[in-house]
Amino acid sequence: MIAVEIALRTIGAFYVFAGLLGMRSMVMDYVMDQMLAGISLKPIPLKDRQRRWLLGSSVLAIGMGGMALMVLSLWAVPLFIFAAATQAFYLLWAQTAFAPEDNDERKGRRQTTNAAWLFGAATLLVCLAGAYGLLHPWHDPWALAIPATGFVLLGTIGRHLLWQGRGRNGSSWNDDEPAPREIPPPPARVRLAPSWGGYPLRDADTGEGVIYDDYLPLELADRLYDWSRAFHAGEDYEVQEFWAEFEDPAAEAVHRAEGDSIVSGLRAIFTAAEGPIYPADIRYTGSAG
Repeated sequence: MIAVEIALRTIGAFYVFAGLLGMRSMVMDYVMDQMLAGISLKPIPLKDRQRRWLLGSSVLAIGMGGMALMVLSLWAVPLFIFAAATQAFYLLWAQTAFAPEDNDERKGRRQTTNAAWLFGAATLLVCLAGAYGLLHPWHDPWALAIPATGFVLLGTIGRHLLWQGRGRNGSSWNDDEPAPREIPPPPARVRLAPSWGGYPLRDADTGEGVIYDDYLPLELADRLYDWSRAFHAGEDYEVQEFWAEFEDPAAEAVHRAEGDSIVSGLRAIFTAAEGPIYPADIRYTGSAG
């Protein structure tokens, strides 16, 4: 019996941790969408917002269900069932709404599907534990830890998900028709540096983000946008890696080569351009040089 309880608590701890990681990944995805919406002056698509709320509900239930299982509370049963149902619904919906377009996205979708199958097995185990009386009653005092976990998860990411980015004219980046604004003079020196939650093109002297659509020809601006998006592993936040660890050295080499080509194009427009400089370059060298 003790071994079974230890196993259940361990599974619960794992899914509390998974809930924290899921919330963090959602924040990264949301902030990037806000930044790209500000750069492109286009609203975030409705289906992306719907996906975020759906997955956010699932991730919250996973974290709270994990805590319920850690304290062996019967509340783990409905929380795990809800999280499993939302995952299944998302995977069915995503087959058409977010069909994978390349190998990276297909790999990410397989990973998400495998994780959902694993969670489904854990849900079955939790239901069996409840049916055999291994979980404590609904009113057990330790059950208070469950909503506390939910508040911690929401408090950790709430201010990020409620944040609305605004352009220089003060209009929301989600406005369907942003008000006209005055385009500032172009910076003399720019730096190409992809990042999470920031502009991929920056003023090399001040470090401020540059709305590159103001100054670049459409073709080059589209290439920079696609290049920045590829750094985040496509549309699905499921396959993001914090330090942009590419699938293999060849994929990284292709991305860096495209960055070099974009910098060459920038040099024809600005006085000077440098980069590309990746977060991992700064992480391991300690500088951007």
